[in-house]
Amino acid sequence: MGYYANGGGQIVFYGDVDDAKIGAIAGVLANGFEDVDWWLDTMHVYGPDTKTVFSVSDYDKYHDDEVRDALNDAAQLAPIFGGEICYVGEDACFWRFIWKDGQWVEEHGRVVYESDPGYDLPAFNPFDQTADASPEFSPSDADPSSLFE
Repeated sequence: MGYYANGGGQIVFYGDVDDAKIGAIAGVLANGFEDVDWWLDTMHVYGPDTKTVFSVSDYDKYHDDEVRDALNDAAQLAPIFGGEICYVGEDACFWRFIWKDGQWVEEHGRVVYESDPGYDLPAFNPFDQTADASPEFSPSDADPSSLFE
């Protein structure tokens, strides 16, 4: 099933991926995402090793099965170091695919307007133009009814 959503993020592969694999990865990602770009970078944040970074973006029609297939197919072509693709749907739903423990995990989010006891933040005031609301993510196998508390 498809509907309108916008998203994007990066997939980071270990090492200097050769040209043949770059073409294959770009091909499978193009099947699931509207726009695919890639570059080689030495990412000192992750260490001194060279990483190959693919930047992807998706807009307009979102097809869950195509995105899942593209991410899983790319993971079969080269070892993944990390990645995150975040989405916002037409109905203001938030979700992301994040690389955890050697697999892509889908997490769904919600906007939290009340103060979390773990943070020293004031309660959300809907009339305060400076108030900040941030998405909170949980694994997709969580009870969906908890998203509508």
